Parts: sequence; C-alpha cells; structure tokens
Amino acid sequence: MKIVKFLLNDFTFENRDKREVDVISEVFESVFVLFPGDYNHSEKHSNLIIKKVKVPKIYKHYFYLKRIYLFFKKFLILKKHILFINPDVISSHDLLAFLISFFSYFFSFKKPIFIYDSHEFELGRNKKRSFLSKTIVFFLEKFVMKKASLTIVVNESIKNELIRIYKPTKPIIAIRNIPKYWRLNKSLKLNYRKKILNFFSSIKNPKILTYHGLITNGRGIEKTLEVLLLNSHYCYLIIGQGDIEYIKHIKEKIHKMHLNKRVYFLQYQKQNILKYYLAASDLGMIISPAVSKSYYFGLPNKLFENIQAENPVLVSNYPEFMKIIIEHKVGEFVDPNDTLNIYLKSEAMFENSKKKVYYINNIKKAKKVLNWKNEKIQLLEAYKEILLDLHK
Repeated sequence: MKIVKFLLNDFTFENRDKREVDVISEVFESVFVLFPGDYNHSEKHSNLIIKKVKVPKIYKHYFYLKRIYLFFKKFLILKKHILFINPDVISSHDLLAFLISFFSYFFSFKKPIFIYDSHEFELGRNKKRSFLSKTIVFFLEKFVMKKASLTIVVNESIKNELIRIYKPTKPIIAIRNIPKYWRLNKSLKLNYRKKILNFFSSIKNPKILTYHGLITNGRGIEKTLEVLLLNSHYCYLIIGQGDIEYIKHIKEKIHKMHLNKRVYFLQYQKQNILKYYLAASDLGMIISPAVSKSYYFGLPNKLFENIQAENPVLVSNYPEFMKIIIEHKVGEFVDPNDTLNIYLKSEAMFENSKKKVYYINNIKKAKKVLNWKNEKIQLLEAYKEILLDLHK
C-alpha cells in the first residue's frame, strides 16, 4: 500500500511532518513525500522516497493574470507527480495542499483516501482577511472536512472549535506538535552557556531570555525589548530567520533603545544545536499577542522544545498554553500586551535559586510525558485504521 505526504512548504524545515512521516513509515509499505521547490530532487531511505518537484515561482508583484497562469501551471506539474505515484492514501498538509490533491483526482474513477492535516486554525489564520475571504475559506474548509476520511489538528482547542463550526461526521484527532525526547549532555550545555555569556560579556550577572523561531511581527519580540529596559541584567538571545525588513526594523529599534550590547541574533540552528542554546538559557519567551484567532488557539512547538531543553518558559495567557502551565508547572503565563506584568512574572521566576530548581524539577518530569513517543500513539492508531479500511 502506498501513501503520499503532500505539502507546499519545504519538507526540510517541517519537523512535525518529518515526525508524522516516521509514524506513517511504521504502517505503510511505501511512503512518498512530495513537495514543490526550485529544482528537482529525489532521495530514497528504506521504504521512504522524498521528492522535491521544480515548479514556477509566483511573486506577489506579478500581474494578477500571470499569477493565475503560474498557479495553474504549478497545479498541473504537481498533479502529474501525484497521479504518477498513484497512492492509496494522500495526507495533505493544510487546506490548499488538500484542494490540489483532491482536484488532481476530480475526473478519476478510482480515488485514494484523503487526509486533511491542518497545522493551524485556518479560519482565524490571518487577521487581514476580508469578510469575503473568510467566507470563502469557511466553505472550502467545510467541503474539505466532508471529503477527508480523517482530519488531524494540532490541539484540543482547535479540534473543539472545528467541531463547533463544521459539525463533522468523520473522525477528527488532535496531535500536538511535540518533539522527540531530548537527551542533554551536561558538558555541552556548559560549553553553550559559556558561548552565550560571551555574547553578553559586558553585562554583569546576565539573565538570558530566549526567543527562537520565525522572526517577524506579532511574535512578542518588541514587547521583550521593552522588558529589557526595566532590568539592566536582562539579555535577549534571538534565534532564527525571517522577514528581512522586519529584522532591519528591529535592529534599528534596538539601537534607538541603546540595547545593542544586550540583544544578540543567531541564524536558524539545527535541532541538535538549538537544544543546547535553549538549555543554556534562563527563560524561554513565548509571548505572542493574539493578532489572530490562530495565535489565540495555538500551541507552537517552541513551547515543547523549551521543555525538552529544560528551559522554564513565560507564555501568553491563552487556553492551550495555560493548560500546560497549570498541569505541569514548567513556567508562568502572562498578559502578552502588558510589559509590567511580563517583567514582574519574570522577576518572580528569577527570585532565588530555589525557584529555578522548582521549575527545572517540574520540567524534567514533564519532558518524560510531553514527547513524541507518547503523542504519536493516537496518530499511529488512526493510520492503522486507515490501512484496515483499505484492506476491506
């Protein structure tokens, strides 16, 4: 039996999809990953084939009709590759990927089983969407959830919201974006602590606040800069890449706020290195404002990566974040729009060495529970059910 994991992003950077593919590979004989890129590339690993397919680039500044033409051309290229593989099952990462895979089989008598793998709360994904755009997304997602044999979402809040809105008749499961269990080497952790302290060598007794992920507006980065102004010992390590214009804007702001010596940027780091930068920090900052409902219902992997790195966290007071904090006591939650509230909570966490030990002990317990080995069980069972349906 063959299955395709189909996505429109670069699979190289999609850690959740990689973990899902590991699970799929346990169930299906032949597994294909298909995604668009700048060039054609194919590689084989045991029962897994990863295919990058060259498609035309579509830029926002292109004339509207040109964009439509290029999208249709892109669709035909991807359709050709999907049909050539001829899978029994297609698991599509997000709404557009599902629509492309579904309509690739529009005129086919034999259709595969379709799975809708939604990584965000699609209806609330973009606060700039017009009423018309939201209405179109609503009807498209309603259609998709009728056609999908299984819908996968990233947490219980989104699952409950989709059930409330669409009232689906087919299964929907929540699989959180949780990494595998991270084992930490103590000597490496100390080495990375020395590296970080060297970044802020002019600051006495620095407290290292860390952000990692996409560097763009609406991630709480500017709010953390405001917090730095309230304590001269606070330093901010920002790890990642993103919007070039926004990064330029942030660096200009840092200069105006005279924080150059207390903010350090690192490029995107692979997970085996990232975990030590997080482990060697003092506090993970995940304080995105609720710029959209998708953010409000969100539960990003950076929370669980901090937990696996044994780094206490300060998070926004949103439903899924609060569940983790209340149950596992691995940090505190704050109003992400209130600079003073963020500062006072962080100060309370840094109050004394006993507090640090308290959070670390809780995190060590939590990481044994909040890891992919446990999280994948429901996903594995769902794919086994799909396989049983194919054999009927």
